[in-house]
Amino acid sequence: MCLGGRVLSGETSGAFSAYRRLHRAWPGSELVVVEGAGHLGSATTRDHVLQALDPFASVN
Repeated sequence: MCLGGRVLSGETSGAFSAYRRLHRAWPGSELVVVEGAGHLGSATTRDHVLQALDPFASVN
């Protein structure tokens, strides 16, 4: 059984390489990179996070 998921990262985050490794090691995952975002969130980052999580909100 493979349970997919999404790994979100800002492109300027210092931990980006760790997120990329997690994505590669996690079968069925999707790496979502928020351009221009770093470690700390902003209103724009919030919108990207909500959009990335939206498909999971309707899972039964």
